[in-house]
Amino acid sequence: MKYLISNDKWNLEAYHSSLRALRSRIPRSVLRFLTMSSFHDSDTVSITVKNLNLGWGSCPENPTQVSIYLEHPSDQNFSITYSGVVLVRFEFDGRENKFPTEDGDMAHIEDWGIHMWDTDELTEYDDTYLSHEISFVSSARLHLLFRTIALRKRPNKRTIRRV
Repeated sequence: MKYLISNDKWNLEAYHSSLRALRSRIPRSVLRFLTMSSFHDSDTVSITVKNLNLGWGSCPENPTQVSIYLEHPSDQNFSITYSGVVLVRFEFDGRENKFPTEDGDMAHIEDWGIHMWDTDELTEYDDTYLSHEISFVSSARLHLLFRTIALRKRPNKRTIRRV
């Protein structure tokens, strides 16, 4: 990640400037959200990869699509859809599910899975593709190269019953 200086320090001014430079390539809703807020501490509900080319008739160029469904700490839920995906690099090892604590030790998180969104950077890869690098609290990492991105608010999929 280019704008992440250390685990808790960002060059946010430069990052927001790079996002604003992408305004002709990303929807206003994505730009507004990423410059005013973040997905930090959002629970990752699902990551779905779809193949839009089923072999019948015409299909879009780069027919792979990735969708991420998140439960945001603000009690709003979002889906992020990446279209025209040409790279999906996902690293996750549940056996190594740990994170650094404030005192420098490593805390092990059992049974949390991929868990919460930690940091991310949406940047330009080249004139055709955008890049989104995402790291999760569990040390999982996701890197996508894609043509377009969409952000939508969604209803809550989970129903928590209290006894």
